[in-house]
Amino acid sequence: MCGRIAPNSRRAYSPAMTDLSNKVAFVAGARSSIGRACISALRSAGAQICAVGAGDADRNLDVDVYDAESWDEAFDTCVKTLGRLDVLVIPTAGKSSPPIEDAALAGFVSTHRAMVVPAFLAQNRGIVAMRKAGNGGAVVHVIPAAARAGLEGAVAACTASAGILFSSKSASLECAKEKDGIVV
Repeated sequence: MCGRIAPNSRRAYSPAMTDLSNKVAFVAGARSSIGRACISALRSAGAQICAVGAGDADRNLDVDVYDAESWDEAFDTCVKTLGRLDVLVIPTAGKSSPPIEDAALAGFVSTHRAMVVPAFLAQNRGIVAMRKAGNGGAVVHVIPAAARAGLEGAVAACTASAGILFSSKSASLECAKEKDGIVV
């Protein structure tokens, strides 16, 4: 969604994939370069945008990323202000860590808290908001490649990224079972 489909991609291109006119996107993590790129791509596709943190959004929101009620308030504000919620983009940046023999548990736990908890809460509360709005929608996680392949010197980021990946896969199965029109 935020990037381009590679020319040699086997995915079929459809203009409908990039037409988000009359749609509202919520970007969690708009301060990051990935978040800013997502806002730019979504805006180019015609979406109205709510964003957490600084960004070129129709509605900028402040969220305590470790508090479910704060996420609920942000999603409610987005729906009340822009009328709906169609797309949730959750960009997650990886963090570097020391080699495995030098890694301390505190750093490992800190990395997981910084990466996994906000992504989980954004996904969890965003799905609740989409269900309440009744339009269906899409949840898009933008995660480091470390989720699929180990990287030297990044054990904490790799395991945190994989946790986000598998959380999204589980949410996808649950939304499919509920037949709520939400894809993850």
